[in-house]
Amino acid sequence: MKGFAALVLCGLLVVGCGSSGQNAEDTAKTAADNAGQTAGEVYKKAVDGAEQVAQTAEDAVERLAAAVGDAQQVELGCGSCTYHIDGFKGCGPAVKIGDQAYKLTGVDIDAHSIGLCKAPKMANVEGKIEDGVFVASMVDFGE
Repeated sequence: MKGFAALVLCGLLVVGCGSSGQNAEDTAKTAADNAGQTAGEVYKKAVDGAEQVAQTAEDAVERLAAAVGDAQQVELGCGSCTYHIDGFKGCGPAVKIGDQAYKLTGVDIDAHSIGLCKAPKMANVEGKIEDGVFVASMVDFGE
């Protein structure tokens, strides 16, 4: 149970403890007292854990970007009408990879004229995600 209390308090140390009035040093001391460790040890574990989570997320994004480089079948629709992407102006193509929709660039597709505003279509695409935009080198609807 001491380990769980230390873990919870480490989380508070990393993200802050809201209105409790404790600063990071006090939080680390409280966690250390509960876990039988020094405040420095608890703080280091919290920082190491946060760095590991950040690295894991970065690795996942890199793996996704690399996987998208090879041709794969994905859903294409209008970024505005179908996927409601924030900041998307007018009708334009977007690709949905997993649960995320990305504006599509790199190829000339008129989303409105091919019906992507009414319903998405499946297509084979090649490309990569750059700065939150899918830059396609190939799109094939297989029609």
